[in-house]
Amino acid sequence: MAVIKANAYGHGAVQAAEVLERCGVDYLAVACISEALELRRNGIKMPILIMGYTPVEHVDLLIEHNIAQAVFELEYAKGLSKNLSQNLPVHIKVNTGMNRLGVRSAQEVREIARLKHFVPEGIFTHLADADKPGGSSAGEQLAVFNGIMDELVDINFQITHCANSGGMLYYKESRLDMVRTGLAMYGAEGNPNYKPVMRLWSRIAQITRIGAGQTISYGRTYKAERDMTIAVVCAGYADGYMRGLSNKGLAEYNGVLVPVVGRVCMDMFMLDVSDVKDAKAGDTVTLFGSETLSAARVAELAGTIHYELLCAVSDRVPRNYIY
Repeated sequence: MAVIKANAYGHGAVQAAEVLERCGVDYLAVACISEALELRRNGIKMPILIMGYTPVEHVDLLIEHNIAQAVFELEYAKGLSKNLSQNLPVHIKVNTGMNRLGVRSAQEVREIARLKHFVPEGIFTHLADADKPGGSSAGEQLAVFNGIMDELVDINFQITHCANSGGMLYYKESRLDMVRTGLAMYGAEGNPNYKPVMRLWSRIAQITRIGAGQTISYGRTYKAERDMTIAVVCAGYADGYMRGLSNKGLAEYNGVLVPVVGRVCMDMFMLDVSDVKDAKAGDTVTLFGSETLSAARVAELAGTIHYELLCAVSDRVPRNYIY
């Protein structure tokens, strides 16, 4: 199951789905019905699971577009069921320690599975800490899940799934019938074994010189200690280049890592390119996604995680796909 929620983590859900279908992926996962409908409107015919909440009044859209729904509470499940006139495939989510969505007992699972027009296609849980190999919590969660499954031998679930990217990579016992591959699929871990799918780049609008003592950008938070060459880059927080990178970030320019100076603006930010030879307007600058500047590293500089950095890349940023 390829997780392509949040516009495929900023990569483009429809384009990702088309490639994944050709690659032989069995299932797609999204967070909400609008994401599922976007895929269907664009000709994606693969099985789709909505892992989040769908308002009960939209259950007819699930049937019409052949979309499976996660159910995680008996009362919610009853609300869906009473609005059904045809069979709906459901995946029952079990809370084993993430303490987000999920039922908490085998009895609740059984009651949901028996509701009218429900086809209990799958049952699953989500691991809270599987990206840390050797930790104990993933094993504890799996033990809870397996204990519940031992009480449900009378129900024929076609698919059991627990492994997210971390579980797939580090906890073989979590793989079961299907794995839900998310971030690892996009190669954004900052691990040399992964090839990033996305490279975010922009162009330099202007090269300018400033003297020692001059300040840069809003709030005058950066004061030059020497004469400097500054590049103004056409990207800002409206594009997803986070304001948290102000005076902290790095970009790659002609193979050199250069620092962000001053506050990141809505549409622009500035780089110190004093040590780059022949810097000129129109040149390209990599913001993340190269061999030397991963999304994980840039996210760390911004005080966040690479998931958020990827998802933040806004719709106004053109995506150019190389197949």
